[in-house]
Amino acid sequence: MLIDGRTLSTRESLEADVCIVGAGAAGISLAKEFAGAQFSVILLEGGGTSFEHPSQFLHRGQSRGRAYPPPENTRRRQFGGTTAVWFGRCRALDAIDFETRPWFPNSGWPFGKDELDPFVLRALSLCQIEPGDFRVHEAVLAAVGLESKLFHFSPPTHFGQAYLQQLRAASNLRVVLHANATEIELDPAGARAERILCATLNGKRLAVTARLFILAAGGLENPRLLLNSREVHSAGIANSGDLVGRYFMEHIYSFTAAVTAFPPDFPPEYLRLNYESFQRHIAPTPAVGLPESRMREQGLPNAGAFFVRRPIHKTDDRFYSSKMRGFISLVETLEHRRAPSRSILQYARETIVNARTVLALMGKAAKARLNGLSEYAIHLQIEPVPNRESRISLASSRDRLGVNQICVDWRLTPQDLDGVQRCGDLILHGLESCGLQTRRIRHERDEEGWPIFMPSSKHHMGTTRMSQDPKFGIVDENCRVHGVGNLYIAGSSVFPTAGMANPTLTIIALAVRLADHLKRALG
Repeated sequence: MLIDGRTLSTRESLEADVCIVGAGAAGISLAKEFAGAQFSVILLEGGGTSFEHPSQFLHRGQSRGRAYPPPENTRRRQFGGTTAVWFGRCRALDAIDFETRPWFPNSGWPFGKDELDPFVLRALSLCQIEPGDFRVHEAVLAAVGLESKLFHFSPPTHFGQAYLQQLRAASNLRVVLHANATEIELDPAGARAERILCATLNGKRLAVTARLFILAAGGLENPRLLLNSREVHSAGIANSGDLVGRYFMEHIYSFTAAVTAFPPDFPPEYLRLNYESFQRHIAPTPAVGLPESRMREQGLPNAGAFFVRRPIHKTDDRFYSSKMRGFISLVETLEHRRAPSRSILQYARETIVNARTVLALMGKAAKARLNGLSEYAIHLQIEPVPNRESRISLASSRDRLGVNQICVDWRLTPQDLDGVQRCGDLILHGLESCGLQTRRIRHERDEEGWPIFMPSSKHHMGTTRMSQDPKFGIVDENCRVHGVGNLYIAGSSVFPTAGMANPTLTIIALAVRLADHLKRALG
């Protein structure tokens, strides 16, 4: 059943056995696993079935510290969540990602890769991926101390469009749209969740009572909801140790070099990615990375490098300078890839002040387009060190529903910078030893040595991290919130470490694993 929360009575009360908050990849995967079960399910979604600016603006927040995109530009509040706009890149985490690594602070999952592997195949199916047996050219890379890292690609599947009818038809399941979760109410002892309070933008207030609750609202909204639930615990749910929202992680992105020439026998399967246009149905594509043995020997993070076709002006050193930041932000706003705000006037001023550089690069872009010119760039993707000081906290400002907004304080460490530089150099030197000719991109850098222009991966991880010990995490190995017997969290906010791979496949595998666990618990 599909319900628009805006059409319910002013103080509606709903009941179910299971309540899921958030209808993105995690929430829809859970609901799909529960469809047809002998217990009732309510799936809450703050947006509608398509993009709506008023709902999207509820993601607005603040930031401090390292420059970070406005939160509303990094998530989608609609049925299907960010799968409405994702690229489809999928890879399971590596075995080393689950380990406690002495050289990598705060690392280690409560279980190993073998625990999650059985659920990865089911996650691939939900992403509409046929796994297959794909061979890549390893011998050349192995000779220079590198290895391939195979990525599969979802079509990409828009989970909202792909699974809405199935969920709508399930007799035990109700999908409630435009129902924005605002608070979790606990019993007086704080030992169990009793209900989720919701609000709609047209003034309706809802309450959902359930036996079990699952937060699947993403790495920003999951901690926000816990921190805003202060009726029993003044610091928020599960936050007695001031851990909720901490260890916020993003994959570190960097365009390190342009390829000026490939050797004639270079394997074509590495060259399928094209950032000049949106792609669908991409065949499995390998990245280039470091073997686990080399990570251990040299104390390195996990990293991978993709070959991506890129407009030629975007491999120009000037593109990665402060003179282009205003113009890039202005273009993203006009193309609806960045939410409109008063900052657009500042972007316009910066563009005018730096008009000479902007015009020179736009002339280069126009000439390249006319002549069909582009280059392959090497795009580095690297895992960050889990850092307690990198965090999501509550801002004093509130959204239209009266809920405190978030403040993003993304922080990286000197070890992160060292890892980016060393991994990038090792991969580039290895590729050059294979016969590639490259030109290093010279980034303008800030006072800490980081590139001034560093795109966001928009992979929000770690803010409700998993640990068997409540002193070091928010949820246990079964994703249950420590100290609250019937409250669970799904999604990448539970990741203790990020690994090198994009998080979506692991998000879904964890959701399927949690669904199996809860189905057993519910009989």
